Amino acid sequence: MFDTIDDIYNHIGQAMFDALPEQWDTATLTLLMDKVNVSVTMSQKYLDKNDS
Repeated sequence: MFDTIDDIYNHIGQAMFDALPEQWDTATLTLLMDKVNVSVTMSQKYLDKNDS
């Protein structure tokens, strides 16, 4: 499915963009590897212009 790491980054970025509401200012996705090959923690958030 992916040939390079850039393909993965582009896919994640496009998926985030497609999932966000029409008006947004900043979006972040954080992935933390808790244990190699066992568990990953993911958190995401977005801010609009009204958030501080």
